[in-house]
Amino acid sequence: GDVGARAFASAMRRGAALVSLKLCSAAITDQGAIAFGEALPHNGSLRVLGLAGNTIGDRGAAALVFGLQHNATLETVDLSSNRVREYMLQTLAAMLRPSERMARHRKRAGIRLFDGSLPPELRSRLDQDSFAV
Repeated sequence: GDVGARAFASAMRRGAALVSLKLCSAAITDQGAIAFGEALPHNGSLRVLGLAGNTIGDRGAAALVFGLQHNATLETVDLSSNRVREYMLQTLAAMLRPSERMARHRKRAGIRLFDGSLPPELRSRLDQDSFAV
């Protein structure tokens, strides 16, 4: 659950060389996703974060979006079978580095790219240095 997610996030902050972390159906909520979002700027090795089948909502996804602003290595995030609304999935997908390989990963992960711009209220929040989750 969230205790395990926080432990992994703490290891990521300390420089653990994780490349792929899959915690599917592990009872992780927004609190666990927030811990990962806070750890992403401090980690330069994680490429795949699998969080399918948990109970993560928009708040947890927003924390991941914020963390991705300061992370250049994460390529795939799997939030399928969670409680994240489509616009947050689209925002998260937009933050991941674009390429054909990433598009294939996004398709497998249940994350779709979108056409158009982010909603103005979300764009203004992402443009600010502080992002409250």
